[in-house]
Amino acid sequence: MQLTAKVAPLTDSVVDSVQALITQVSLACYAASPWADCCRVGQTLKLVITLIAPLISSPGFDGYCPVSLTVHSVWGQGDPAHMAVYDTQRFLFANEQYKKQFLADPKAYAPVIGGFDVVSYVAYGKWEVGQRRYGCRYRDRTYIFAGQTTMTEFSENPAKYDEWIKLSEE
Repeated sequence: MQLTAKVAPLTDSVVDSVQALITQVSLACYAASPWADCCRVGQTLKLVITLIAPLISSPGFDGYCPVSLTVHSVWGQGDPAHMAVYDTQRFLFANEQYKKQFLADPKAYAPVIGGFDVVSYVAYGKWEVGQRRYGCRYRDRTYIFAGQTTMTEFSENPAKYDEWIKLSEE
């Protein structure tokens, strides 16, 4: 007996719904960390997110190359031919060399806490996705924020939030 499956095309509304679900599950896993790693459900959800999110999500940094930003301080356009996945995000790179450089040390190039706004979480207890236009570099790390307000709060006391990042990554 041969089994066949029909795959329905993904409409924008389906993709939006799945992206919203993945964002919520991802936020829950981040919020529960490190305990989510200890339970089978948490591990399964992280695996599902790791496998599915990059396939349907927009690339991190809106398709710009994180290595170009770090090395040259410019928003260099990424090329889909040079793509890698890190921390449930799909990143595009200007060339294969930059992709390899990123994969050798992704923390040096990827935004902290998966691109979520650290100020929104630490100061207000809200997980908000950062936007590329509200970003900065501090102590060789990239931070992106949900808006101008939280970016300004960060700039007034970056050490406070940087310390929280260090503690959360231990």
